[in-house]
Amino acid sequence: MSAGGTPYIGSKISLISKAQIRYEGILSSVDTDRSTVALAKVKSYGTEDRHTDRPVPPKDEVYEFIIFRGSDIKDITVSEPPKPHHGLPRDPAIVQVKKGKDYNPATEQTAGASSSAVWTGWCPGSKREYTHQ
Repeated sequence: MSAGGTPYIGSKISLISKAQIRYEGILSSVDTDRSTVALAKVKSYGTEDRHTDRPVPPKDEVYEFIIFRGSDIKDITVSEPPKPHHGLPRDPAIVQVKKGKDYNPATEQTAGASSSAVWTGWCPGSKREYTHQ
């Protein structure tokens, strides 16, 4: 890990599990304490042509995120480097960016969101999930 954080965060990753299933997604986090790797916008390509006793077909669904146990990862490669953060400079302080047309900074909600919206997430520095209502 470099002084500026994990340099591959935001990269497109191809990961093959020990079950021979290939996944592709965007590297979201690496937790060295828990030995996990989190990918966002993940697609499962199944076992493809890899030899296995339990073949798995590909899935059309895209998963918001999947957290993988490091000890069950057979191979992990960078498919594409991280993309620029919507024109923002490369800044290790930026964890995630979502640019939306309907965002209103005065209310800090997107159009159509209710004031009782609930969101859950994981704060990289805290090692625990947080929930806001």
